Amino acid sequence: MTKSMRSHFRRLLFIFSLLAFCVMGTQQDVQAAGFSNMSGMSTARQNHTATLLGNGKILVAGGFSSGVFRNNAELFNPATGKYSATFNSMSSARAYHTATTLPNGKVLLAGGSDGTSETSTTSLYDPISGLFSNAVSLNTTRRNHTATLLQDGRVLIVGGIQTGSTYLASAEIYNPATNTSSTIGSLNVARANHTATLMPDGKVLIAGGTNGTALDSAEIYTPGGGFTLTWPLYYYRTSHTATLLPDGKVLLVGGTLNGTLPHYTAEIYNPGSGTFALTTGNLQVARMGHSASLLPGGKVMIAGGWQGSSTYASSTELYDPIGGTFITVASMTSQRSDHTATLLPEGRLLVVGGYNGTTQLNSTDLYAPSNGTISATSGPMSQSRSEHTSTILPDGKVLVAGGWDGSTARTSSTDIYDPVNKTFAAGPSMADARRYHTTTLLPNGTLLIVGGDTNTGGVYAGAELHNSYAPVFYPAGAMGTNRYLHSAALLADGRVLIVGGETSTTLSSSEIYDPVTSSFSTTIGSLNTPRSYTTATLLPNGKVLIAGGNNVGTILATAELFDTISGGVYTLTTGNMATPRFAHTSTLLPNGKVLIAGGNDGTSYLSSAELYDPGTGLFTPTGAMSSTRYAHSATLLPDGNVLIYGGWSGLALNSSEIYDPVSGTFSAAGASASGRSGQTATLLTDGNVLLTGGSGLNSADIYEPGLVIGTGRRSTISIPAIPVGTPARLDITGIFFRGDSEASGGQANSSGTNYPLLKLTRIDNGLTAFLPSN
Repeated sequence: MTKSMRSHFRRLLFIFSLLAFCVMGTQQDVQAAGFSNMSGMSTARQNHTATLLGNGKILVAGGFSSGVFRNNAELFNPATGKYSATFNSMSSARAYHTATTLPNGKVLLAGGSDGTSETSTTSLYDPISGLFSNAVSLNTTRRNHTATLLQDGRVLIVGGIQTGSTYLASAEIYNPATNTSSTIGSLNVARANHTATLMPDGKVLIAGGTNGTALDSAEIYTPGGGFTLTWPLYYYRTSHTATLLPDGKVLLVGGTLNGTLPHYTAEIYNPGSGTFALTTGNLQVARMGHSASLLPGGKVMIAGGWQGSSTYASSTELYDPIGGTFITVASMTSQRSDHTATLLPEGRLLVVGGYNGTTQLNSTDLYAPSNGTISATSGPMSQSRSEHTSTILPDGKVLVAGGWDGSTARTSSTDIYDPVNKTFAAGPSMADARRYHTTTLLPNGTLLIVGGDTNTGGVYAGAELHNSYAPVFYPAGAMGTNRYLHSAALLADGRVLIVGGETSTTLSSSEIYDPVTSSFSTTIGSLNTPRSYTTATLLPNGKVLIAGGNNVGTILATAELFDTISGGVYTLTTGNMATPRFAHTSTLLPNGKVLIAGGNDGTSYLSSAELYDPGTGLFTPTGAMSSTRYAHSATLLPDGNVLIYGGWSGLALNSSEIYDPVSGTFSAAGASASGRSGQTATLLTDGNVLLTGGSGLNSADIYEPGLVIGTGRRSTISIPAIPVGTPARLDITGIFFRGDSEASGGQANSSGTNYPLLKLTRIDNGLTAFLPSN
């Protein structure tokens, strides 16, 4: 299926990765994965809904606690790990309702109970305005029903309970284009607490549920053709879960047949034969009121639930469709049933609220996959390198350029890394051998190589361009000042800022390279303090943060901002770093803050880290790394975490760690066979990180996160040619944009949506934006 997406963004500043619960492939290290407790909601909730919005946040709405049915809602922000209240509330309190993400990005909250009676009211939540408004009412009051987004963008609403004990066979379709709801044909069997699963062919599987007693019947809804009974389930079950697997079959898990004895059984629906069968293993423990979430790698996380008597589970199990087995994995921090479980855009699982047998919960558990592994590439580079550069090209390959050969010489050689076969091939040579230079990908797809030091002890002013379409280097003019150990930042307008560095002394000057005129010009203002070994980070507001560095042996804690709007003037920030540092790293986080990590304060290597907030201009401490590191690398990963790797701490380090911006902590990740210092780290289009050279090595490693964007279930994007130099309106087309569907259930219900998100990431500074399909 082909779908269209539209957006404004600048050419070649972004790599595309579809990050949604239905599209990513991954390899997960189950033993290293686990749950952590997050900030709680302001309101405890049971039988609420939790819905992924197009901006990556989660809308948690309604539910009940302490006998009170709620009309309020909260937003969970994965970037901060915190909840905030929505601007207004729904006009009606509701629990046991449904929530469905519509093609226009709004969320339809339909039906449910207000604590006194069932309701037919609906609400629409608009993520853009942040407001709830009333939509057309359903034709029938109902709770414990299902709502399924059809392939044509309409919503199928089926079954449920009315007046407390009347089970419904009625069905209706909500049309968001006209804001109308129309009654259609009826189910063959009245039911509530059933499941509804959108199949790849556009039909909907309605399975199990109750009409006073648990049902084993199932039926198929065919758009335009009504409901047809299909082969019955192997077991009677209600309050179970149903999950569409990557092979098109449906996994039904748990539930109950009599309200007091939960199932430990599971069965598979095969759409090819239209039958249910016990062709898979059983749960480790019986459960009902649990959650089932399809993870990016194709496995299914079964979490919590009621186990009978007064026992509520904190345990989880992972279902592997290849072996058909359930394996017990990490436990949640709280026992819970009737909760919600929502996969975040970066692949972590957010578990919210529920009931623990005593009270409703406001707590949140976050499931994260493994911190990843490091393994060698298929072959080495043609040249040993340190203090080189590596830059991703428009075709996804990586150009590794220059550096020190580990002995006595700088090199002009390059290597091209091909991520498909994981091998290097010698690339074209630069005109000049150089080290401590910078390389910047320009909006027109060429690479700008600037400065560096020479084999004869000199410093370059000259620059070169690399054109990947005709892979050669050619001259790009010269800076006004020779410099190395400088920094470079691609500005929002496509020009490149060259900052500081050294020649015979530390420099305060800076220059701008304009790709339109292919020339350098000195900026109006100079740095307030000369600095080399500094960092230059483009902020979302268009300014550039210059932090720390070395000024003729004095290590700096000061920071300044370069502002193109003010004509290229440097202004000091309102606060200094807590620790002076040079040869540190600076990483723009998805929340707009900047992570400053490691380096050297002039006497010792550092493990400390701090955050710069552009809103306040202040630096504040954050968690410390487990190792002191200098001349290491820091890479923003697709999940919003930061990979810190290698560096020098009296010896070259082979260890890595992950910084989580939500918790503000570092945790150990994989290790390489060899230690590296002065290496490069490049984020590839598949979400892996290429670690090249360092410490005079010609080898390279690949870091594979716990979440790897695979190819088997990944949407494919095609875009037309884009004009150079100016923002462009793009029609992005491709296949599998709808992805997989998760089922909606009629009890603790967070209706699944099969619309993935498009994530745009600037390759130079990691700035990201999410776009829903439309």
